[in-house]
Amino acid sequence: MDGAPEEFERCIREEFGGDGEALAEQYYRNVEQTARRLRPHILGHFDLVKKLNRGGRYFNEASPRCRAAAEAALAAAKAAGCVLEINTGGVYRGYGSEYYPAPPLLRQWRALGGEVVITADAHTADALTFDFDKAAACAKAAGFDRVLVLTARGFAPCPL
Repeated sequence: MDGAPEEFERCIREEFGGDGEALAEQYYRNVEQTARRLRPHILGHFDLVKKLNRGGRYFNEASPRCRAAAEAALAAAKAAGCVLEINTGGVYRGYGSEYYPAPPLLRQWRALGGEVVITADAHTADALTFDFDKAAACAKAAGFDRVLVLTARGFAPCPL
């Protein structure tokens, strides 16, 4: 998901018979299993599968198959007590204009009663707080009235 476009295309072609939605479904099943088995405090890169899918090139992110798989992963994350990461790194690096997760998934996460934390996935110092104000606005638009901030004592709520 996070490699070169050629590798992504090869994976879809060779591992999924050219079916990009099958790849997306498998990605979300992997996210779901990660939530169930590992129970991470923060579940990041929730829909990283969209990184190279600009304009729906490989699959329809809103298709019933993709949505059902993503929603199952969200439900597993909620059951595991995960906090979902709103990640600005892909936008910073020019892979798209949406943060991870996409607004519809963020709204679904809010409907489930989930919590969020904003991160930059910074690979450089100048990216440390990239677009945090816009990511907070996305959280608010999805219905959140707060985000969590990781402190030395654990998570603390921060009003939006």
